[in-house]
Amino acid sequence: MTNDVRPPLVIIKKQKIAEDLQKMDMTLPSKEEVVTNLKKKIEELLHMMVEDSDDIKVSVTQGERTTTFVISCEQRNIARILGQKGRHIEAFRTLVMAITGRYGFRAIVEVPYFPK
Repeated sequence: MTNDVRPPLVIIKKQKIAEDLQKMDMTLPSKEEVVTNLKKKIEELLHMMVEDSDDIKVSVTQGERTTTFVISCEQRNIARILGQKGRHIEAFRTLVMAITGRYGFRAIVEVPYFPK
């Protein structure tokens, strides 16, 4: 048994993407650019989903290993954001994870909790 230490799969994918883009004479956008663009797209989609779109805000918290998109809204809009059986928010989370995974980092989407 050997102690062959390999880099995590995410780093390998990021290196491969960078190599592919280099072949096409393109550069990989920075993490900040990806996060900014993704935040704008999330806000646009949420504004189209809810009735009163003025109270929807998305804030970004970047940790050491994970970027967190926190959706803040009023209680009356939470049902539209979550969707039936959580389908809307799960779709958002899947989309965000797919996009950020392509660029080699991890992100999650959080929604507020309103107790009964």
